[in-house]
Amino acid sequence: IAEQQRIAEQQRIEREREQLRIEKERIERERIAQEQRIEEQQRIQREREQQRIMEELRIEEQLRIQREREQQRIEREREQLRIEEQERIQEQLRILREREQQRIEREREQLRIAEQQR
Repeated sequence: IAEQQRIAEQQRIEREREQLRIEKERIERERIAQEQRIEEQQRIQREREQQRIMEELRIEEQLRIQREREQQRIEREREQLRIEEQERIQEQLRILREREQQRIEREREQLRIAEQQR
């Protein structure tokens, strides 16, 4: 019975580890998808900006200055979003690792108690 319990416990641990791995992959996919959405939004913004330049040739210099400022702002925002997303992911991973460590410690304690009770 103890061996069966140990095997069942080991299988449960493996299932939880697999769930954690799947969750980490999901978080990474979300991060990549968000970066792609941001890049697509920026690509659309750049295309719209280019159309406006062609339509308003008479104010080309003003638009050039505006595009430079807009691009700098977009780059700052993109970098900020990337940093915030990375921090969010790191925090989620930290929490997952912390939970996993706590779970492992609880299981070790349960196994230790089970060993003592034998």
